[in-house]
Amino acid sequence: MAIPSNLTSILIDDNGSLYFDYVNNLIRNTAFGVPLTAYMKNSAPLPKTLLIIGINPLPSFITLPGLPDWKQVRESLYIKAFVPYGTLGELVNYGWVWLFFYYFFVGVIATWVDIKLRIYKENRKRFGFFISNGLLFLFALSSTEYPLRSSTRLLYYAVAIALLWRFLCRIRIKPRI
Repeated sequence: MAIPSNLTSILIDDNGSLYFDYVNNLIRNTAFGVPLTAYMKNSAPLPKTLLIIGINPLPSFITLPGLPDWKQVRESLYIKAFVPYGTLGELVNYGWVWLFFYYFFVGVIATWVDIKLRIYKENRKRFGFFISNGLLFLFALSSTEYPLRSSTRLLYYAVAIALLWRFLCRIRIKPRI
């Protein structure tokens, strides 16, 4: 079935390509995590120290005693040069128990952020609400394609913004007379 000419003129951008190409690329990028997770499940087991490094909130230049440096480890978390392990695949590789506990705590953190910021959404102070929930949405998308450390950072940022927003919304500035 051919696309009607008036619809084609609406769907073609300035470069001559269809917007369907953009939608197709979006679907492929989002669905890429499924075969990546399957590949990770069947690959060699990762050491549990990488799990601790992955959920560590400290910056990479601060190392925990007894653990390797992130800069030494990050090359081992790639399938190819530009294809990193995904969060889901990495956690499945550690074991289903780790996957369950990690996403249980993700649910607890997401619920806490949502409950704390819902108050401010109703009080017309929506900026913090949208930023934190936007980061939670990005976490959901990035957990299929990016390493555990990168995805977990988005959770930490969402919690930090929620705490900061609660603090800033409680400050009352008195006008000078």
